This record gives sequence, structure tokens and C-alpha cells, in this order.
Amino acid sequence: RQIANTLDSHAATLQRKADREVFFMNVQGILVLVQRYRSGTRGHMKTVLLDLLREYLKVETQFQQGHYDKCVIALRETHKGDMTSVLKLIFSHAQVAKKNILVTMLIDQLCGRDPTLTEELTNILNELTQLNKTTNARVALRARQVLIACHLPSYELRHNQVESIFLSAIDMYGHQFCPENLKKLIMSETSIFDVLPNFFYHSNQVVRMAASEVYVRRAYIAYELNSLQHHQLKDSSCIVEFQFMLPSSHPNRSSALNNSAVAYHYVEEVITDASYTPPCQRMGAMLAFDNLDQLAQNFDEVLQCFSNWPSEGSSLTDAGCSTLYHDDSKSRISNVHSFSISLGERRWLASNPLLPNLLSYFLFQRSMLRDHGIRRLTFLVSQKREFPKFFTFRARDKFEEDRIYRHLEPALAFQLELNRMRNFDLRAMHCANHRMQLYLGSARVEEGAEVTDHRFFVRAIMRHSDLVTKEASFEYLQNEGERLLLEAMDELEVAFDNTAVRTDANHIFLNFVPTVIMDPCKIEESVRSMVMRYGSRLWKLRVLQAELKINIRQTPTGHAIPIRLFL
Repeated sequence: RQIANTLDSHAATLQRKADREVFFMNVQGILVLVQRYRSGTRGHMKTVLLDLLREYLKVETQFQQGHYDKCVIALRETHKGDMTSVLKLIFSHAQVAKKNILVTMLIDQLCGRDPTLTEELTNILNELTQLNKTTNARVALRARQVLIACHLPSYELRHNQVESIFLSAIDMYGHQFCPENLKKLIMSETSIFDVLPNFFYHSNQVVRMAASEVYVRRAYIAYELNSLQHHQLKDSSCIVEFQFMLPSSHPNRSSALNNSAVAYHYVEEVITDASYTPPCQRMGAMLAFDNLDQLAQNFDEVLQCFSNWPSEGSSLTDAGCSTLYHDDSKSRISNVHSFSISLGERRWLASNPLLPNLLSYFLFQRSMLRDHGIRRLTFLVSQKREFPKFFTFRARDKFEEDRIYRHLEPALAFQLELNRMRNFDLRAMHCANHRMQLYLGSARVEEGAEVTDHRFFVRAIMRHSDLVTKEASFEYLQNEGERLLLEAMDELEVAFDNTAVRTDANHIFLNFVPTVIMDPCKIEESVRSMVMRYGSRLWKLRVLQAELKINIRQTPTGHAIPIRLFL
């Protein structure tokens, strides 16, 4: 900038026009450099990186229309008499795999530290998301992730918002909290499970209690909570005990009430025994420990919470219910005890080193767990800035892990509508994105018959992470939905290569939880454009049906309208 000012000052002293023209001609090279570095070295770096992204787009957009040979013919028609340009484009496209690695690194360099995007960069990223070929999927996905991230507040801001709500709910003496003030966190449609577990280990004990209660009330939002109480263990750890009723739509409850013998038994018990607990009554507990050692030291004391509940009572069984919801077909225990434990382990590797420790520990605790009527244990392993990882162990499996619910809070599993897949025997497949569930389903057939129907099921829940903006925008829905669709196709491609059986009629289900203010016609337009872009890839992956579940409002004060779109 100083150089430019010096040149301008000197040019102003030249009286004759010819002298000024000669001067500017002589310093032309300097002026070009000054213009290039007008925003400093970092500004120049961004300009160079943006130019590289434009060059990538310039080449790859030429190969998006149809088959490769068709694209080459179109290039020859466009550049008649200039085969050198055609060859340069072809040779450049031949290195697309290496270019993809470079471009994703450039995007990370441009957007890694600063979540705000300039208009120029936003336009380029939007163009990158339009690349629909499989060869460009990695770049398109990364560009979409960046666009989504720019719509969301930073982790620090969300953490501070949640902490502010907790502190405002605590009375001036800091001895208790008002549950009414926590309703914003409990009822919010936004995603806070990546932030909330950190408050299980807050320095303020009342905040720890409030965080545990918010987690329980939010996770069991589809159930009717009858009571919730806080207790302290001998080492001052907090435990939340709660009782809840199964919703009327739950398979276990509906099947039980449809049985006349069970209904008669239920009425008789209510009349003769005031302490009788209905068969749809459940009990749960939630507590947090820093590590497995602390859990082992307190485990006996924790189990005492369930000592007052009958281990045997009603003759009610859950026979005939889906195994996805069925807790133990051979047991006659009426009260299913749900037991959730948060572990604040900071050492977490991709190979899940905690899982063998959990398994080995509970192999020695089976009889004790069954004696106390424990049916399900869910371990929540938290790590800062990431969504927690869930591991669920069930009595019906002799407390081996239930892989169907890996990285899924069982109380919220209804949002994935797993019961709709009850005609298939499901096997959970490895999924790089633990917020997405991938199952291989094999049709249930008569014993001895050959299974010929195998399908992949991809299911994901979309949430909004902004506590400031009450309503998720249509733009966020569109970007997040397309991102999840791309990730689902990537997971299917990997599964295709690692599965011996032949699959067909694969299915993708996306459940968008927040209510969106929008015109329903926009959904049709958005979906049509996505089908046009990714239709060939979906067909290649044998995805014959995709499903989107969403609630919308046409006006801010209008009623929420549930919409389920099938493709």
C-alpha cells in the first residue's frame, strides 16, 4: 500500500500526459505486484488458492455431462482446430484422484480456522457441490460440509450458551436449580449431545445434576416420566433415578394391552395391591464417571438403586414383539431397568480400546446384573467437540453388545423407525460416520429355506445445532440433506466392496427433526434437482427407495405439518 501511494504521489507531480504514460509503462510490473499483494501476503495466498479451485472447476465441469466419451466429443466440438487445449483438459482430468486430494486440502486451508466465508469463496464452494460424478464426490462432500459449518455457531459459542442456561437456572445460593428454566434445552429441536456430556464433569455440582436431568428428560422425551430424583454416592458422584411409562405406540405396550388375559391380570393386581407396578412401567438410572476404575469401585453401590424393585412379579411376557424392542422373551420380569453410564475417557482410538474392557468387566457381573433386574446398560463415551459414542449391552444377549444400537441412544432409536425393518434379520455394518446407521438386512424365511433377499438400510437423523436460531432454515435442510445423501452413498460403496452377498432394493431413510418454515413446493424442487444430479449413482448402488421425513410450517405461527417424501 505504501509503494502504491509513493507511485501515485510521484505520478501526480508529472505535468505532461506523455511523461505520466511513460512512467506508468516503466513501473507496470511493480503495479501488478502491488495489486496482487494489496491485501497482504495472506490475501495473496487466498487469491492463489481460489485461482487453483477455479482451475479445478474449469476442467472438471467439462466431464459432468454423461459418459466420458460423450464429454470428449463435446470438447472436440467446442475447441475445433485447437486439439492442444483438448489434450490438456483430458490429461488434467486423468489425474482427478490426485487433484481431489489437493483440492480438499486447499479447502481445509482456506476454511479450517475461520468459519466465515467470503462471497467469492462461497460461490466457488457452491459450484463444487454441483459436481455430480463419483470421481468428484469427495470434493463435493467437503465443500458441502464447509457450507453447512458456516451456518452453525462455533463449538465454543454453543458451549457457552448451554453453560449460561445452566447457570441461570441455579438459584442465587447455588444449592439447587429450577427445572422450569431448563425447558429450553429439553424441548429444543437443536442438537446438544456433543456439548451436554462435558457438563457431567463440571466443577459446580449443581450444574452436574442439571446436566444429567436435561440428558434424561431429552433422551426420554417420547416417554412419560413419572418421577425423577437425584442422589449422591459416597464419593459425591451424582446419580439420577427416574421412572417412565412406555408410549402407547410402543410395540411392547400395544401387544400387552391387546391380550385380554394380561388386561384382566393387570386390573386384578391394581385392585388387590396398591403397590403394583403396571407392566408398561419402567425404571432407569443415569450417572457419570471419569473412567472405568471409578465405575468398578462404585458399581455395587449403584446396583442398590434397583434393590427395591421386584425381580419377579407379573407373568407378562413380551412374546410376539419385535426383537428390536423386545427386552427378553424368556424372562418374566415386569420392570425393564435401563441403566445409562457416561464415561469421560479422554483416550479414544479408532479401534475402540474401551470396548474389550467393558465386555471383560461385565462378563463377571452377569449374575449380579440379572439378580437386580437390569435389562439394558448403555455406556456413553464422551470426547470434547465430538458426539458421544454409545455401547449398549442387553440381558437377552447375556450382556454382549447389541451392535444394532452401536453409537445410538436406545431411548431415541424410535426416530430411526427400526421397527419397520422387523421382517429382516439385521446386521450392523461398520460406518465411518457414527451419526449414521448402516444395516445389512436378510429377509426372514422358514427354517431351512435359502435367503435370497438381502438389502442395505441406511438411516440417519438430521438435527440443527444452533440454539440462537429457533427454526432451522430451508438452506440448512437442503445442504445437510444433500451432505447426508452423499455420505450415505459413500458408505454404501464401501459396503458393496466388503459384502459377499448380492444386495438389491437398498433403502435410505433421513429423518429431519427440526421444524422448518418453508413452502412445501420447495421440497419437490430441491429433491428433483438432487435426483437429476445423483440418479445414476443411486441406480448403480441399487438404491430403489429413498425416504425423507420432515415437519414444516408454512408460516411462523402455523401448525407443524408432517411430511414423508418417498422416491
